[in-house]
Amino acid sequence: WFTKYIMDIFQRGIFSTVTFMIVMFLGVVTTHNKYTRKLMSIRGEMSIIGCFAALCHNVAFGIRYFVEFFTNASKMNVYTKTATIISLILIAMMIPLMITSFKCVRKKMKAKNFTRYILKDISKRYE
Repeated sequence: WFTKYIMDIFQRGIFSTVTFMIVMFLGVVTTHNKYTRKLMSIRGEMSIIGCFAALCHNVAFGIRYFVEFFTNASKMNVYTKTATIISLILIAMMIPLMITSFKCVRKKMKAKNFTRYILKDISKRYE
């Protein structure tokens, strides 16, 4: 029962997905509710936990699929190759988000410069 009901949640990436969904939805929810305020206070920590869970999931499956993708991608079927590419893109996006979720990193960042850099980068993409 442990493998079926507990480990499967982590192995399939369900835990990290649910954690990220909570973190994302908290970004748009108003903080008038006491439960929402409590979750907002630990939002960064939840993001870090979700990132570590997702990275563990990707390492476990990456041992096979990432190695095969970079050594002999022609043997992979289209669905596996697509999932591997999407995973690599999501990992590349997730790592900077995980780093900026640490309070010690956020304290050293100037919010104004960070926002200006992000908006500048976004505006370049849509020109």
